[in-house]
Amino acid sequence: MCHSTRSCICTTSFNLTNASLFTNVVELVNLRNLEVLILRGNHLDGSLPFKGNHSIIYFNCKINFHVTDMANFSSLEILDLTGNDFTGSIPPYIGALSSLKAISLSEMELNGTLPVQGNHLDGQLQENISKVITNLEYLNLSQNNFEGNLPSSIGDISNLQRLDLTFNNFSGQVPLELVTNCTSLIILRLSNNNFHGEFFSKHFNQSFFSLELKDNHFAGTIPKAPLSFCILDISNNHMSGIIPLWMGNDIVTLSGIIDLSNNFFEGQLPCELGSFEMIHLSHNLLLGLLPSCLNLQNVKHLIERRNYLTGISLPKVVLNSLSLLTLDIRDNRFFGSIPKEIDRLSNLRVLLLSGNHFSGMIPKKLQLIGGISLELRQLSSIHSLNLSYNQLTDPIPKTFSNLTQLESLDLSYNNLSGEIPSTLIALNILEVFNVIHNNLSGKVPDCKAQFGTFDKKCYGGNPFLCGPPLEKRCTMLDESPSSPRQYSNASDEKCVRPHITNEQEAFIRRETKIPLDKWRCQDLITLDALHLYCGGPVPTPVAQMEVAMLRAQVKAATACKKEEAKRKEGASSSAPTAADKGEPKGKADGKDDCPLEKLKVLVMSHCNINKPIGNILKFLYDQHDLEVVAITHSRLNGSFPIWLLENNTRLQVLNLRSNSFTGQFQLPADQYMDLRWLDVSDNQLHGEL
Repeated sequence: MCHSTRSCICTTSFNLTNASLFTNVVELVNLRNLEVLILRGNHLDGSLPFKGNHSIIYFNCKINFHVTDMANFSSLEILDLTGNDFTGSIPPYIGALSSLKAISLSEMELNGTLPVQGNHLDGQLQENISKVITNLEYLNLSQNNFEGNLPSSIGDISNLQRLDLTFNNFSGQVPLELVTNCTSLIILRLSNNNFHGEFFSKHFNQSFFSLELKDNHFAGTIPKAPLSFCILDISNNHMSGIIPLWMGNDIVTLSGIIDLSNNFFEGQLPCELGSFEMIHLSHNLLLGLLPSCLNLQNVKHLIERRNYLTGISLPKVVLNSLSLLTLDIRDNRFFGSIPKEIDRLSNLRVLLLSGNHFSGMIPKKLQLIGGISLELRQLSSIHSLNLSYNQLTDPIPKTFSNLTQLESLDLSYNNLSGEIPSTLIALNILEVFNVIHNNLSGKVPDCKAQFGTFDKKCYGGNPFLCGPPLEKRCTMLDESPSSPRQYSNASDEKCVRPHITNEQEAFIRRETKIPLDKWRCQDLITLDALHLYCGGPVPTPVAQMEVAMLRAQVKAATACKKEEAKRKEGASSSAPTAADKGEPKGKADGKDDCPLEKLKVLVMSHCNINKPIGNILKFLYDQHDLEVVAITHSRLNGSFPIWLLENNTRLQVLNLRSNSFTGQFQLPADQYMDLRWLDVSDNQLHGEL
């Protein structure tokens, strides 16, 4: 190291990071052999008067001024100005740095262009950008105010490996040349812009280590041709179609991430998804059971909130996922009791099951919900437990106090009874506690520790609770409550046992281990989802069980209203019904099975229901709470059933593709609709939208 920068010039590296410099460093002009200059973490102002040619290959600096004469840095390969306070256009000297391989200008407030041809700035990236940075390998322009379209010439930067344009205002379509010509590109980050159009064109054949497209307006489908990647994030777009079968086949590592949330993907999950460490599929249109072939042993975070997934209890594919840290299946159609095998998921940190149809009691020696043989110590690592919006009964287990890592406990909107265990005050880091709208009674836990932070809003909808912070004072009767009230199953005695064949009964016994005489008829009637696969080869035993059991549920619901249906049929036998006349808001004529009450989901595929001429199922005339109707490949014909939309204002999904509907296609006039997905393709409809 030299003592005088005016005489001996032998320094190749100069690092003044966080050196508390507040003035300019003027002596650097003579460091002609300097290769690395790092000035981050200082408070420099003024200018750096570099003159002549310099051999700097790496420049990292946070400054409050524009560096002048950097065009002379002919050897500069890496320029990192991240986090500076520059505003306005990109500094004009960058266009002359012919050896640049990496540029990072993120976390600034820049706009304008990379300057070319005399630096005529126009607020966008110019069309011939590749002529300026031909050899560039890494370009980071994130967190700025760039706008406009990406020029197609960006695809001519053949050596480009990493491109980060996140958090800008770019718009238009992504140039096809970027994803077809830049064969070295392995990291592409376009999130948080205003791009639109189809990203995955038919010519798309690129493979990425990381592809991040979230928070844009991309549409279209994921290509059927296999791709490979480790990170795929296309959340918060308008993409649709099925998730392709190849997904996850060629994943680079077992730490992959796939985020398809907040789109319009439908169908079932491919078996290969288990290769990822995190799977986020929330807010889509996924239907049916989780496939039995899905291997989730390596998955740590499974998030499938707000879809239309269903199944009896938790699927075995989930219970075998021993690495799970997060399980979020809120707002789906799962029903029944949570099985005792859930105790195998000892690594769980977050368990969110709200908004389903789980039911049953909470046994005294068990932890969660009805029929779950789970020792509390097995979930001692859990941080968040949400069982709200189900049909759980019986008291809250006292052993919940052993969940010492619990930060959030939500048991709201169930049928829980008895007292809130006073032992819960031992949960010293509990920040969220919610038991509203249950049948709880007695004194609430003392306002000690964390329970001193919970106000009366946490206990609402439980009129028999008393004590601070509630306004109702406790009496001696309140403080010594009787045993929990028992719920009568008298209505079950009036229900007819499901009428199914001996073959179906044997199949269900074998697959579920539940004798049919133990089924609660009440549970079968209140089920609001019906999934049927009628034709073709049934792919898995699980699907066979689904068909058999759901058909049985229809029979059970029908039998419970058998006498009423006969009376209606007799009363209407002498007069034609509105359904026979084709009127949109008519009722069923009683010749079909009795309608299920408050049916919300109806999924039927490959069902030959053209009886006698393909009219749509008549029991649908009586439905007014449908949210999903998907009847495909079922030989339906006649006019488009506009009355389905008129009768069901909450309908979000209507899929009638691959039938034989004819005539005029029209939507209800002057009616608010909550439709997110409408598919009437492969019919013979005509008209205008």
